[in-house]
Amino acid sequence: MAHRVSDVTPTNVENVIETTDLTKQYKEVVAVDHLTLRVPRGGVFGFLGPNGSGKTTTMGMLLGLVHPTSGEARIFGDPARHPATLRRVGAMVETPTFYPYLSGRANLRYFQGIGRRGRLGDRQRGRQQVGELGDPPAPDNGDHGAGGETP
Repeated sequence: MAHRVSDVTPTNVENVIETTDLTKQYKEVVAVDHLTLRVPRGGVFGFLGPNGSGKTTTMGMLLGLVHPTSGEARIFGDPARHPATLRRVGAMVETPTFYPYLSGRANLRYFQGIGRRGRLGDRQRGRQQVGELGDPPAPDNGDHGAGGETP
């Protein structure tokens, strides 16, 4: 059964997210079934549903982490999987993962830049930090609360 979300915007409004018949199938299991949606600039859209209903898979397809079986996804009018498009998006979906088509260094640069976009010196500081990577730091046995955040 195809699920469609009707357009929520007039045709003259820019959509920041668009999918057309977006589908992902894993062998016999259809995780996302012909999803068509439009999210306008300034709009808010959420995915609600039980486990296994395709929320994370859809986000993965929008972020280029999951290859769709068929259909199309666009962000800011450009193909969702395109690296230039992804540079304009910041997201963390469930368990962090790496973009398979980027090198390890490029993945580190991308994630280092999330939340710091536009600050002077970040590119140079990021290069220095990536260049300094060596042995991982010693484990910190302190209690930092849920999710491992530091206080």
